[in-house]
Amino acid sequence: SARPEAEGAIRTIENAQAAEKGGKSDKIITAAALVAGNMVGAGILALPTVAAAPGFIVSSQMLLGAWMTSATAGLLVAEAWCEAKIRGSQTSIEAMAKEHLGPVIGNMVGVGFLLYNLALLVAYISQGGAIVSSALDH
Repeated sequence: SARPEAEGAIRTIENAQAAEKGGKSDKIITAAALVAGNMVGAGILALPTVAAAPGFIVSSQMLLGAWMTSATAGLLVAEAWCEAKIRGSQTSIEAMAKEHLGPVIGNMVGVGFLLYNLALLVAYISQGGAIVSSALDH
């Protein structure tokens, strides 16, 4: 049998999911698209150039290390989200950072996300412009 806290967490998440069925399920799709866009993102544009110099073995090891870091970070965020959901706290990344790490770090996380997504936007526009320009020249 599962621990009582785990059973309570599962019930809380199931209740939250049932409450979201009334038209709020778009939030899940939006969140999944945001995470997928940030995970795949602009790194795909530079990956062949960066991976060519060190070779296949070293590049594969670096990608495995990056994946392990991302997976660990994702599990830590999921744990914090479940804990916040159980307590009825806000579940945004910034709110969870403020709660667990303090208001200064929480604000830094918010600014970090803003700058990160701005940098992604610039990279997409820059590379997209180069691709369109190259296609129009031919």
